[in-house]
Amino acid sequence: MEHMWEELAPYYDLIYSRKSYKKEAKRILNLIRRFKKSPGRELLDVGCGTGGHVRYLRRYFQVTGTDMSNHMLTMARRNSPGIRFIQQDMTELNLDKQFDVIVCLFAAIAYTRTYTRLAKTIGRFARHLRPGGIAIIDPFVGPRQFKRNHFEGLYFDRPGLILCRIVKSKLQGNIATLDCHFLLATKDGVRYSHDPHRIGCFDEQKVVRILREAGLTSRYLSRGLMPGRGLFVGVKPTEKRRYRGR
Repeated sequence: MEHMWEELAPYYDLIYSRKSYKKEAKRILNLIRRFKKSPGRELLDVGCGTGGHVRYLRRYFQVTGTDMSNHMLTMARRNSPGIRFIQQDMTELNLDKQFDVIVCLFAAIAYTRTYTRLAKTIGRFARHLRPGGIAIIDPFVGPRQFKRNHFEGLYFDRPGLILCRIVKSKLQGNIATLDCHFLLATKDGVRYSHDPHRIGCFDEQKVVRILREAGLTSRYLSRGLMPGRGLFVGVKPTEKRRYRGR
């Protein structure tokens, strides 16, 4: 994925221009108000990408963003000056501080791929939450909802730019491969990029169990931020509990 976004990171926001980050941020704020018990206002956006949600959440919280891709973080810094962005792998998250809110959105959690890595990542989230803090995880679709052998295309024609993306999907076990093909035409010529995204399709009940094993009071909301997807909410109890995660 990192190699592909070396060239395509500047066009990420165009590719997902139909996504309403503002509307999703409003829903996230409502969930935070409903479930968060800690008094603080520090928020960590894990897998923040170009910072689409950050630009709205920063109005209400002191925000830190992390992402594995330095190219995506470059765009995030341009989009949201003054925010602290850090390059880190979510499975090895180590910021030496705790937050009142942790969000992991737009299916970024799916890049953990396996249940072992997912459990390790959620354990990291739990360690970085203050007592009473909330974790909101926006997943990819589960195995039962995944569309096998599905084709999807996007096309953009702008002055000085033509961008085409074709994706074919397949599923093996709980691992989905989204075979992405890009054609990018600019004044510098035509370039082709190919990236077989491998992401995890996780069973909802297994994720809820992993959240609980990490010491979080957890629930699955069937109505998520995107059509056909749910949402996981985990709250760290205010009383001290023994941690059982990894």
